[in-house]
Amino acid sequence: NTIRIEDLGETDNFLFSKLAVAFSSLYVEAKRLESLSQNVILPNLISFGWFPPPPKAVDKKNNNNQENDESRSSNNNNNDNAMLAQFTKNLTVLQDSVMFRDQLKAVAVNAFRQLEFQYADESVEENRPLSHVNLTIVFETLTMSLAMACKIDEAIASNGHLRRSFQAMKVAVKEALAEEEEKDEERKKKLLALKKTTETLEFELCLKSCFETIVREIIDEDSRGIH
Repeated sequence: NTIRIEDLGETDNFLFSKLAVAFSSLYVEAKRLESLSQNVILPNLISFGWFPPPPKAVDKKNNNNQENDESRSSNNNNNDNAMLAQFTKNLTVLQDSVMFRDQLKAVAVNAFRQLEFQYADESVEENRPLSHVNLTIVFETLTMSLAMACKIDEAIASNGHLRRSFQAMKVAVKEALAEEEEKDEERKKKLLALKKTTETLEFELCLKSCFETIVREIIDEDSRGIH
């Protein structure tokens, strides 16, 4: 039978049980994220690289301009289809990394808020349900989360191909949009959506520090309603 965390934290003190379960859940989630980071997220960020497929050459022996134009148009469409397929596959990896960062931030901020509640007002120390409890597990959760954030930032900073890939993506989409004009509205909408997604991912991954984002969220007085 599966043992639930809630059952392990159940005591006669309701407040203690509630907090113990919260702390345990945060620690378990942090460990899950640590494993996911080491096995999936970091390897993907370190090795990520994408470059557009080279255009197919038009047969120079063909002297018919109309046929050349048709062949070039067909090649462009094929390249666009290949580009869209590769973008979808590669951007999914980056989108997973952004979602991972959001989950990591949620765990770190939550752990800090729990500690903040315990230590914010020393005058009520004796009335707190965990006033004499060792809170090492919560500190470990917070430090584990911040360490993962630093590793993510380092992985992104060390992978020069990541930034170059974003530039290549934007150029490829821009060229595809210029060629598309008014020919196919549905394809144009997909390219515009792809352009927006690429720009958003570049901003989230390359222009925002994961560690700094977490720390700013923690110390931002406005977000806590402190004035």
